[in-house]
Amino acid sequence: MSSRKRGATPVCRSDRLFKKMQEVAPALADAMETRGLKYTTTMPGENDENSGQGRSWKSTLGCADVADAEEKLRQLGYSWKWQEDGSLKATTPVLPAVVELDNGIKVFYNQLIAAYMGWKGVRENPASAITYGDDSLIEASDLELINNLSSEFTFDVDWQTADMALVDNHMAMHGRRPYSGESKRQVLVALGKND
Repeated sequence: MSSRKRGATPVCRSDRLFKKMQEVAPALADAMETRGLKYTTTMPGENDENSGQGRSWKSTLGCADVADAEEKLRQLGYSWKWQEDGSLKATTPVLPAVVELDNGIKVFYNQLIAAYMGWKGVRENPASAITYGDDSLIEASDLELINNLSSEFTFDVDWQTADMALVDNHMAMHGRRPYSGESKRQVLVALGKND
């Protein structure tokens, strides 16, 4: 068996995941829906592929200097702190964890699983990056439960050359699995609205 990692795109039905959460952990589902989430991330001063964020605050925020970055953060409602090494620690305002779509369907619409599973150090200390909107802690066991439940509604898109996938970003969460191989690979993404 090859040690190559194929870099599939996992796609999870957000509506089915939230419905399952309501069935097996109604208090947790209610907390997610009513309290929302906050995320904290540290963006390096320069692009760094070895960091959990990878992209610098300049690249992430589309800013050239500290003053521009702070103005953008103010507009977005973030709180922030500059670190001695030039990195930026920023916390979002309260964001919804659950969204009700126009058709009345509720979806688990957030970055919680990606942050818990993929951001450096978060599994060891979830509160370093994820809290409820009221700043209270989310139990690691609850994060594990959500992650485990999501696997029931997730399938991988195993990319082949020239493949295309159309994903409703409101009904499904998506991510990326690790990729390694001899050849370079590109996945191009385009966003659109159906108005």
